[in-house]
Amino acid sequence: MSYTRTKYNSQIILLHPRPLAREPGTLLLVPLLPERPPPVHLPFELWSRVIFHVLGHDGDALERLPVAERRKQVRSRWQLLRVCKSWTEIAKPLLYQHLHVFTLSSLDKLVTLLYRADQKWDSIRRIPHPPPNRWVRSLDVSAHSSIPAAAMAIDLLLARIFPLLPYLERLALCPDYALSRSALVSLGEKEGLERLKSLMGFKVVYDNEDRGASASALHPAFAILRRCGELEQLEVVNDGGPPAEEDFLLDLGDPEVFPEVPSLKLPKLTSLYLQTPSPTPIVAALLRAYLPVLRQLMITPYSDSPCPTTAALLAAHGTNLNTLHLQSPKHWGTVVDSQPSTLLITSPHLRQLSLEYPLPMLALPVGVLHPLQMLTIPGPNARFLHALEVLLPRLPAVRVVRVRVSSKALEAGVQGEMRQWRRRLARKNIRFVDADGKDPV
Repeated sequence: MSYTRTKYNSQIILLHPRPLAREPGTLLLVPLLPERPPPVHLPFELWSRVIFHVLGHDGDALERLPVAERRKQVRSRWQLLRVCKSWTEIAKPLLYQHLHVFTLSSLDKLVTLLYRADQKWDSIRRIPHPPPNRWVRSLDVSAHSSIPAAAMAIDLLLARIFPLLPYLERLALCPDYALSRSALVSLGEKEGLERLKSLMGFKVVYDNEDRGASASALHPAFAILRRCGELEQLEVVNDGGPPAEEDFLLDLGDPEVFPEVPSLKLPKLTSLYLQTPSPTPIVAALLRAYLPVLRQLMITPYSDSPCPTTAALLAAHGTNLNTLHLQSPKHWGTVVDSQPSTLLITSPHLRQLSLEYPLPMLALPVGVLHPLQMLTIPGPNARFLHALEVLLPRLPAVRVVRVRVSSKALEAGVQGEMRQWRRRLARKNIRFVDADGKDPV
């Protein structure tokens, strides 16, 4: 019976298959594959950049997705925590930076987690706020239901969560319901409100006791806006209906209307989405506000009143605008009065203009050229086409006319009208596209 003996000499391995033989042999063990180099150790900062790239830093692209797709994307991102323990320390701060909450139970769990972390943190530590509270930069709760019972529970949870987020920069609320006064006070008194850069879905509702001048000046919404000096995006939502009859004659340009409304200074506000067409204190405050860098404005052109707010807003803040969107909520029905015909005059630097029915007859002074590049209309209209052709010589930069009609609506009887628009605009070297940006014919 024989056996094999192995000798190790540094990097050389010798095999002695028959060491007791009269002439024992020695075999040299040769590796068939090259030696595997040791794994390269990546520093913590590099792994952070890799995971940051995987998670995606474009939060705006995620917000533009449908709710179902956005929810799927968020769920897949949180799966990174299950890869390995070392990734947890890297991915957690990145995941908590942008929170998207879709259910009431998820919001409840989030509030409980942040509250317990805040209670365990003491003032002896050098960092004043605990994780994950200090990681959160944006909170999106815009996908919640507007069921009254759920709305009340969400309102209570939001009132608790606002003080727990000292570094919040972006807040997206559900535009279907308004925050209660207690939730507004909680938001207005939170630490770090000055860091807020985006406030979307901010629904402001005035009760009968808030209609007075002194009462409207004390509304918590003004306390919030006065502290948000870094605000860049703001969306103010109406209470859901057209203006009341008693507000028809109110002229917001008159300083005697809501005289005690506080002055607002938003020096960094670039985008304003205003779905509050009725004369209210918040609209009066925005009309008189200091908005030096406002570039994008979207308002509902509801102008049934003798003193429409659309013209007043454009007269006050239209000088520096480069994008203007006018649209009406579908549940309001058809607007009776058209938008102001002086849109191009009050906004001399517009690059993109989106109109609503009924289409206004745009006017420009004789000999004045306008830098408009893209015009969007709700649908083809022969009368407006004739007026546009007359105006085109003074709009030399226009290259695209877009109609908000999808390809499915072509079967509803507008295909012939759109073909005529395309043929006549092509003579001016102007593209005519549908809602999807494609050739409609």
